Formats: sequence, structure tokens, C-alpha cells
Amino acid sequence: QLAKLSLRNNPLGPSGAAALLPFLKLRSKLVYLNLNGTNLEAEGARLLSEALNHVQIEYLHACKNSIGDEGIDQLLSAENSARIVELCITENVIGPRGYDAISRFL
Repeated sequence: QLAKLSLRNNPLGPSGAAALLPFLKLRSKLVYLNLNGTNLEAEGARLLSEALNHVQIEYLHACKNSIGDEGIDQLLSAENSARIVELCITENVIGPRGYDAISRFL
């Protein structure tokens, strides 16, 4: 079973995240998912949070995606987000609402 998936620096955008969603929902666990620089934006983060309700991801990298406060809040509110061991979300234009979500997550 696939344990690591890296799609970094591919221009997935929200539509690519939507295409990835069925794949992630079929898995119970994925050790490492790297989506750095894939242009997810807030909508892609919302879709990823939906996937996190089905799959446990231990190492999630989602840097440089313009996720913003809304996306961070949704991502960290997902059911399985508490099982993330390492989260990398640098360069996502995070403000006060996003920091609140991060503090709740920690």
C-alpha cells in the first residue's frame, strides 16, 4: 500500500485537489503527503479537510498554497487532523483567525 505521496510544485489548484479526493478517501492511512506549492487556495484546503475525515495522514506538507485563514481553519478542524504528527504550512498568508485555528490544533 502506498505510504508516501508527493505532488509538490505541480499546479493542482482546487480542481486538482477535488480530483485527488476520491483517491484519499479510499485509504485508511497515508504516512506522508506533500502538497507544497500546488496552488490549493482555501477551496483546496477545504477539500483536503474532507479527505482528512477519511484518511489518517501523519506528515502533511501544504506550504506555499495561499490557503489563508479560512483554509487553515477548515484543514485543522477535520476529524483526523489531531493525528497529524508533522504539519508544514509556511507561506500561506495566515492571519488572526488562522492563528486561532493553529492554537486550537496544538
